[in-house]
Amino acid sequence: MNSTKASMGRRVIYAMVITACTLLWGCLAEQPADAKIIQGYWSAEESAELEYANNDTTSLRNLNIFAVCDKEFATHYRQLPLKITCMAPDSTSEVFEWKLDLTTAKEQMTATQTELTQTFIQNATLSQKGIYKFNISLNSSTEIKGVHAIGVEVENAENGKR
Repeated sequence: MNSTKASMGRRVIYAMVITACTLLWGCLAEQPADAKIIQGYWSAEESAELEYANNDTTSLRNLNIFAVCDKEFATHYRQLPLKITCMAPDSTSEVFEWKLDLTTAKEQMTATQTELTQTFIQNATLSQKGIYKFNISLNSSTEIKGVHAIGVEVENAENGKR
């Protein structure tokens, strides 16, 4: 009976160690997306400062822009005009003007919100290790209503490694 209790105790400790290692790995692994909450309307003065920690300098990646919008946005707008500045860890940067288009974006819908996702850079290599920064701002002088979040997602391209 004592050996059964000792065996169970070892299994519990083993399970706790595995759980702790899994949680730690999740904290250390690259996070594929970052987003900023927007309070239902977005003006040109407001921007989203997002970051992506890169450790993989050889894989081909797609960079996606996504927005969480409500029905008011879908009713009044067909596009979300954006200015996206990408800054590499060495501070070199590139600016993209992009329109997140309702007619071509992938959609995930709930009862109250829609998440629109569209690739803005395809088959890119993030050639530097470190923090990539993304500044996303509205590229319009008029306020856009119905936007609740904006973000960037980095995913492996289907082509894999270069």
